[in-house]
Amino acid sequence: MPDFDVIVVGLGPVGAVLTGLLAQRGVCVAAFEGSTSLYPLPRAIGFDHELMRVMQELRIADRVLRHTAAYRFHGLVAKSWRSGRFLLAGDSAHMTPPFMAQGTVQGIRDALNLAWKLARVIGGDSGPVLLDSYAQERIAHVKVTTATAIAFGRVVCERDLQRAKERDAQLRADHDGQIRTTFRQNIIPDIASGAIAADTAGAGSLLPQPSVQHDSAGGQLLDDLTGSTVRLIVSAAITGSQAARLMAALEPLAGVLVCVGTAIRYLPTGALQVRERDPVIAPWLRALGRSFAIVRPDHCVFGTASSVSGTLGLIQRLQQALEGRV
Repeated sequence: MPDFDVIVVGLGPVGAVLTGLLAQRGVCVAAFEGSTSLYPLPRAIGFDHELMRVMQELRIADRVLRHTAAYRFHGLVAKSWRSGRFLLAGDSAHMTPPFMAQGTVQGIRDALNLAWKLARVIGGDSGPVLLDSYAQERIAHVKVTTATAIAFGRVVCERDLQRAKERDAQLRADHDGQIRTTFRQNIIPDIASGAIAADTAGAGSLLPQPSVQHDSAGGQLLDDLTGSTVRLIVSAAITGSQAARLMAALEPLAGVLVCVGTAIRYLPTGALQVRERDPVIAPWLRALGRSFAIVRPDHCVFGTASSVSGTLGLIQRLQQALEGRV
C-alpha cells in the first residue's frame, strides 16, 4: 500500500468534501468507505451561501441537487475530536436535529476548518498544535447551533393543540403582532475562540463574498479570483509604500493583498485591486468601524484593524497562531 499523508475513513458527504479540499491543497489523501453501495436515503442539508461557497471551491456548485426525506434525528456532540493523529469530523463527531437544516452543513464546516490546517501541518508550515484549534473552534460552534436547532424543534413540533395556540399567541405578542423575517445565517454563531484575534471586531465571522471586477476582466466571485489562501482585505486609501509593507508581511503566509474600491497608483506586484459590482465588503467593514480585515483560508475572519500599523501587528499575531505560539 502506498504512503498517504491523510486517510479519511467514511466517504459520506463530510468525508467526500474533506477529501476534495485536501486534494486541492496538494495533500496525498486516501478515502475508505465500508459500504459497497450508495446510501439509500437523501441527507438533510440546507443550501445557504456558506455551504455553496464550499461547493464553489470544489467546482461542483452548478451540479448540486436537493433532496428531502423523513428520518429519526438526534442531538449529540462527542467530548473529544482529536487523539494524536486521529481526528473526528461530521457524523462521527456530532449529530444535529433537522430544524435549521444544519446536519450535513455542520460536517462540511468541520471539513473546511480542518482541511487548510492539515495541509499546513503536513506541508511543514505549521506545527501539530495548530490542529488543537480545530476542536476548540468547532465544538463550541456545533454545541450552540445544535442547541438552537433543538429549541426550534420544541417550538415547531408541539402536538398539543391548546399549547400550540398558546405558543402562537406568545410569539405574536413577543413581536408586536408582526411576522418578521430572520435569515438563518444571522442566527449561526461566529467562532468565539481559537486561531483568531478575538479582541477585534468581526473576528470569527464569515467574510462576505462579493462579485468583483479586476482589471478589464468581467465580474467574478472574490474566492475564484484570490483562491483559498490568507487574504488581507483593505477598503481604506493607502499608499504604494504602505501596500508594499503589507505585502512583505504577508509573504511568509503566502497571503494576498486585496484592495477593494481604492485606487493605488503604484500597486505592488501580486496585489489585487478590485471593484465590487454591488457593495458588500465595504459596508461590512464600515459597520465594524474598520478598514482592514485579515481572513484565513477557510474564509473565517482572523481579525480586523483600523490602521496599517495595527494590521501589521495582526499579521504577526496570525503568524504566531499558525506556528502554535499563541
